[in-house]
Amino acid sequence: MLVILDGSSRDLGTSFQLINEVIIPSLGNDKSRLLVAINQADVAMKGRHWNYEANEPETPLIDFLNDKVISTRNRIREATGVDIEPIYYAAGYKDEDDEQLPWNLSKLLAFMLRHTKPEKRAPYIGDLNNDKKMWERDENLEKHREEIQQSLWESVTRAASEGADIGGKIGELVAGSAGKAIGSAIGGVVGGFIGGVTSFIGGIFG
Repeated sequence: MLVILDGSSRDLGTSFQLINEVIIPSLGNDKSRLLVAINQADVAMKGRHWNYEANEPETPLIDFLNDKVISTRNRIREATGVDIEPIYYAAGYKDEDDEQLPWNLSKLLAFMLRHTKPEKRAPYIGDLNNDKKMWERDENLEKHREEIQQSLWESVTRAASEGADIGGKIGELVAGSAGKAIGSAIGGVVGGFIGGVTSFIGGIFG
């Protein structure tokens, strides 16, 4: 379960109360399913120390965000005993006059995939924004790209080996109705089909 906090807010008391009193108790024994991400990293200090030209935080803002991560982790641990490791990112925006690309979106996706069982990662492919530039601003781009590709590759090959039904669904995500027919016919086990999916993923993160 992914919980997104507003990084620009000074008072997250209500959010922590919801996490501590509602979300965590609902997770049962597997508390590792709780993921916390802090959005709006670009305005966490009211826009100060954000390099708009490079679309990335400067050192004072990074320090501030790291302190917010530590504070978030400590508040949840002290209240519930659950240990988490939040991350921060900026979702970006686009309006009629201006656009700001996301930052650390690749890190967020890698973070989510890391905490998703391999057999359940393939559906992410259908929801990915295929505009490569949306994923290029990141504090450790090469590392996160490699992790994303490995995670999705593992999921695709596993799903393909499980039969035509899943193979068809993946094929449809990548290539529409034609891909669905091919995926269903071969069950995803033929190298050409898997290669097509890999090319799709690589086109975004390669």
